[in-house]
Amino acid sequence: MWLLVITFLFYGDPSTGHFNSTVTSIDFTSQQRCNDGRKAFLTELTPIRDKLNQAITDGLEVGQLKGSNGIVISALCVQK
Repeated sequence: MWLLVITFLFYGDPSTGHFNSTVTSIDFTSQQRCNDGRKAFLTELTPIRDKLNQAITDGLEVGQLKGSNGIVISALCVQK
């Protein structure tokens, strides 16, 4: 068995206390299927990630956000 472990992490300026993380996983019967699922997931997520990063950049430029802000998305296949 293989697990596709998916992690979303949003971080913000420490003075505002913004920090949010989500972790989920999906079972696969083989490493190849897991890698195929990982590739499909990341392909589908690319436009969403780009829009989120643009919204963060826009918020920083107009002063709605300050300090360090960003989003990290990862998908890893691990053997169960």
